Amino acid sequence: MAKVSVVSPPATSSLEVLVEDYLASCRARGLALSTINQAYRYSLIDVFLPWCVRANVTTTAQLDQRALDRFTGDLLTSLASTVSRCRASPSTTTSLGPAVPGLVPA
Repeated sequence: MAKVSVVSPPATSSLEVLVEDYLASCRARGLALSTINQAYRYSLIDVFLPWCVRANVTTTAQLDQRALDRFTGDLLTSLASTVSRCRASPSTTTSLGPAVPGLVPA
């Protein structure tokens, strides 16, 4: 018989909490669930947060314009073929603006 044990959930980073707060804010503002799920949730959870892990960006303090430029550059090069639904554009960083206090997109 297989041994059953309790597994602790992975630690939630401050960026993950911030993304979830932003998505909750979108719901509270009355945005369509299809917009939230297909645009914001996909872009932030399936694209942006995994990039943050790979780039070792773990806090909002590390999320400056230089980091966002690296993110956009990575989307345009190595991720372009696998992330065809997410186009790197000024709207990419603009949509992150409300989620990152003090971030003012250029």
